[in-house]
Amino acid sequence: MTSVEDTSAKPSRLPHQTDEYLAENLGPGVATVCIVLTSISTIFILLRLFTRGKIMAKLHADDWLASLSVLFQWACVAFVILAIKAGNGRHFDTLSIDEREGTIFWTVLALPMGMLAFSIPKLGVAALLTRIMNPTKQHKLAVWGLTSFCASTVVASIILIFAQCTPMRALWDLSVVDKKCIPGSVVVDFLIFSGSVSAFTDLYLALYPATVLFKLQMNIRKKIALSVALGIGSVATVIAIKKCTRLPALAEKDFTYKTSDLVLWVVGEGTTIIVASCIPLLQPLVDLIFGRRALNSSQNNGYSRFPVSRLGWKKRDTELGLGTGKRGERHKGTSVDDLVEVGSQDTILRTLDYVKLADHHHDGKSGQDMSPANRILRTDVVTITYDNKSENGEGDGTMGIKDPETSGNGNSWPKIEAVAL
Repeated sequence: MTSVEDTSAKPSRLPHQTDEYLAENLGPGVATVCIVLTSISTIFILLRLFTRGKIMAKLHADDWLASLSVLFQWACVAFVILAIKAGNGRHFDTLSIDEREGTIFWTVLALPMGMLAFSIPKLGVAALLTRIMNPTKQHKLAVWGLTSFCASTVVASIILIFAQCTPMRALWDLSVVDKKCIPGSVVVDFLIFSGSVSAFTDLYLALYPATVLFKLQMNIRKKIALSVALGIGSVATVIAIKKCTRLPALAEKDFTYKTSDLVLWVVGEGTTIIVASCIPLLQPLVDLIFGRRALNSSQNNGYSRFPVSRLGWKKRDTELGLGTGKRGERHKGTSVDDLVEVGSQDTILRTLDYVKLADHHHDGKSGQDMSPANRILRTDVVTITYDNKSENGEGDGTMGIKDPETSGNGNSWPKIEAVAL
C-alpha cells in the first residue's frame, strides 16, 4: 500500500531556521503598500473622469485606457493578497507544498496584471500627447511606435511567463514530473529587456512635452510648471529601473521572500504613470474649486461653456490650459503667453460676446455711438491667415497676423471691438 504525502504539512525544521527566520514575513507590508498605491491611482482616475466627463463634458480614449489600467491594478492587488495568504513574503523552505504551489500560482497571475497596469497608461499618454501637442508626423510616429513596441514586449513577456513550461500547470504544480521548461534565466533576461524598454518609454513620454513647451513664447515659469506637470512620468523611469534590478531574484530558490517587494515596484510604476497622466488634466477642476476662472466670468465657471478665444481655439484645446489649434494648425509669429494663463483684462476680453459688443458700441444703421460711459474702449484689428501647404501635402496650417493696410488684397478686414472693464 502506497502512502500519500501530506502536502499541507510543514517541512522539518532545519538548523538555520531560527525563530526569527521562521517569523520573517514581508507579506503584510507589501499588501498594505500595494493597496495604498492603487487607492491613489483610483482617486486620481475618479477626479479625472469627473473633470473630463462632468466639467469638460467629453471623455477621450486616453481616459478609458487610464481607467482600464486601474482595473488591472486592482486585479494585481487581489492576486498579490492571495499569494501572500498562501505564503509569499516568507522563506520558501518554511512553506508546505500546498503553500509553495499557491504562492507560485497567484504570483504568476499577479505579475501580468501589474504589467498591463503600467503598459496600458503609456498608450493613453501617447493618445493625449498626439491630441494636444500637435506633433509633427515624425514625432507622432515616434510616440506611437515607441509605446506600441513597449506594449508588444509586455505582451510577449506575459506569453513567455505562461508558456515557459509544458504542460503549463507544471509551472506551479510541483507534483508534475514529466515536464519541459525554459531556463528561468532566459525568462528573467527577457523581462529585464521589457523593463528597460518600459523605462526608456517613460523617459521619452516625460521629456517630449518639455521640448515642445520650451519652444513656445510664454513665461518661463509657466513653461517650467507645465513641463513638470507633464513630466512627472519621469519618476516612473527610476521605478522601472529599480524593478529591473529586482527581477534576477525570481530565479533564486528563496524567491518568495527575496522578490516579495518586486510587486511593489510593478504597482508603483503603474501608479506613477497614471497619476502623471491625470495631473495636467485636472486644471479645470482646480480652477473650479479655487474660483480663478469662475471669478473671471460673470455667467458661468468658464468650463460649462468655453468661450472662443481671440484666435479661435475651441473647448477641446484648453485641456491643459494650453491653447493649441487643431492638428496641423500651429501658430507662428505670435506670443502664446496668454493661452496658458491670461490676466484679468484678457480674460474679460475672451469671455465677451464680440458680436453683441460691436453692435452695442456702434449702431450700423444710425451711425450713433453707443459706447458705454466710463469705460475704456479697446479696438483690435486682427487677421488670421492659414498656410495650408506643407512638405507632406497635408498642410501645416501655420497661422499669422497681417496688417490689413499692407496686405494689398483689397478685402474688408473685420474689426474686433471689446470693452476692457
